Amino acid sequence: MAEALKENIASEIVTKERRALDRWGNGDPGGFVELSAPEVTYFDPYLERRIDGRDALRDYYASLAGKIRIDRYELINPKVQVHGDVAVLTFNYVSWSTAGGKTTESRWNCTEVYARIDGGWGIIQTHWSPMRAEADKTQAAKDEGRWTRYVITLIRTDKPMTEALVRKHVAHLKELDRQGRLVLCGPFQDHKGGMVIVKAASLDDAVGIAKADPFVREGAETYELRAWELSCEENNHMGMG
Repeated sequence: MAEALKENIASEIVTKERRALDRWGNGDPGGFVELSAPEVTYFDPYLERRIDGRDALRDYYASLAGKIRIDRYELINPKVQVHGDVAVLTFNYVSWSTAGGKTTESRWNCTEVYARIDGGWGIIQTHWSPMRAEADKTQAAKDEGRWTRYVITLIRTDKPMTEALVRKHVAHLKELDRQGRLVLCGPFQDHKGGMVIVKAASLDDAVGIAKADPFVREGAETYELRAWELSCEENNHMGMG
């Protein structure tokens, strides 16, 4: 394949990725769904297992729609390796988000495998993984006591709630408790759904916790996420007591 053609393909693929990332930062994951092939597979560190197929990926992303807000991002050092009808895109990704008056920086590595489909290019495999510094944030926050509390409000959908799914949810909560990250949790008495308050190192960390909940992962509930500051006697009710 001529080098000029490879460069054109690389430019097209990076442009597609940037457009999808722009939409992602505005709370719209649909750009990645539209780019994905029917047989796409997907990994990220918040999942217990691989997602297989565009329909399953669409369901997973639906739980995130409207919940991601990124002020700005950088797609660093993108590289596209073209081999026939397959192209591999790799890049580093840094984003900045503000919640509760606090700006959080997140750093990730990404690999996207594109294939030529019906004359265009679509994603057949996605893999996101945190950079070492990002992975260390959680441990550093735990070691130094620099957690931020987040309220995860769980909202019921029309999907039936099974006993097996409830047990998976409880196991998720028990694991958070074992890690020292669960503050409070429980169902609402006067409304369907419930609330989970967790300690997280960053907004992305809190989103990951919410996404990992089996209720959310399997579509039985959606969620809303808010940073929360405790007002109590120990902090003189945030200095106003």
